[in-house]
Amino acid sequence: MGGRHIHDPEFEPLWDAIEELEVPVGFHPTGQSSLRDDIARRYLDHPNGRVIGVAGRNPMELMLAFASVAAGGVLERHPGLRCAFLEGTCGWLPWWLWRLDEAWEKFGPGSEVQVSQLPSQYFFRQCYVATDADEKVLKQVVEAVGDDNIVVSTDYPHSDGLFPHAIEESHAIEEFVAIEGVSDKTKAKILWDNCARLYKLSGLR
Repeated sequence: MGGRHIHDPEFEPLWDAIEELEVPVGFHPTGQSSLRDDIARRYLDHPNGRVIGVAGRNPMELMLAFASVAAGGVLERHPGLRCAFLEGTCGWLPWWLWRLDEAWEKFGPGSEVQVSQLPSQYFFRQCYVATDADEKVLKQVVEAVGDDNIVVSTDYPHSDGLFPHAIEESHAIEEFVAIEGVSDKTKAKILWDNCARLYKLSGLR
């Protein structure tokens, strides 16, 4: 963001206000490849750049956003903050939690900002990740990290989702329900229970 990182001290008033309001903050990848920090920018004007950029931008942007709030100390300083990482799939999560934990254990003790927990612990305490409605690796993600911190995303009305079919006969939800290897109980949690907890909804089911 203008050369500043999410965990830079100047954003503390923002996190203070969000925590006080008790509303969640949703992180979404930028859609502007012209921005200096956009991951997809390096592929502009290169052969097949759209394929490479679209595939990499969303998950990589969310991975770095989570790293900033977890390893950068935002979640440590704001234990009431709830964060959701949306429309970037969830398949990256198990590996990234392991990788961040490993990096913190090796290099964290010498870091300028100290935190009391591992990045993965902050995720399970305060964060959610969205699975795409047709994400085939959801089964493996649930097996690795459980089903308490996953919500569903249709990515409507973007081309990376199931649009335009997402609005035809609830196509996106049908795709999600049809995912193999994931129990109905887990699917119900991802479709509703976890979303309700993230957004503090009650009495609507």
